[in-house]
Amino acid sequence: MKKGLAKTALISTLIISLLLVGCGTKSANTSSPVEDQAKTIADLTKKVTDLENQINLIHISEETKGRALDLSGNAGFMKIETDLGMFFVSVKQVEPYLDGVQVTLSIGNPMNATFNGLKMKIEYGTHNALDFSANGTDKYNQWKKTLKEKSIDLNTEIKPGTWNTAKFTIPAISPNDFGYLCVEINSDSVSLLQP
Repeated sequence: MKKGLAKTALISTLIISLLLVGCGTKSANTSSPVEDQAKTIADLTKKVTDLENQINLIHISEETKGRALDLSGNAGFMKIETDLGMFFVSVKQVEPYLDGVQVTLSIGNPMNATFNGLKMKIEYGTHNALDFSANGTDKYNQWKKTLKEKSIDLNTEIKPGTWNTAKFTIPAISPNDFGYLCVEINSDSVSLLQP
């Protein structure tokens, strides 16, 4: 939605600029008004393209921020919001497992409720370094198409007020290629203390 509004604003700016150029004074150089307008249109088109690339890169940064885990295990934890509350999640370990990897997570439950298993949706793939050049959005979109998704039901009880360990495997990716993990968490089973 925000992306569409930004594009509309850029196109509106381009149209207004073109109208102003058409109403402007005659150029002192020897080029014709048509050539001047063509050059102005080309310049404005390039500026619009550059602005669109910047908006896309901001969108990309926002899209991955707050959900992509640091796989090194050295970056502390991140907060993941769910419909029922929030969890703190960090990667403890990534190790080879058959033809893929086994990921061990620490899941902190700051709430006073026990979750009898979590449903996770993960998106994973190779490492992506955001490229802020003119071709950055194209490279990002190509990389995004290579990502795979998997749904995981964690059978681990997530106890309240403590860190809980959860493990899952991701098939068909080598530890060297595994560089990106994005996590969404949901649960439909929660237990509270009885009065």
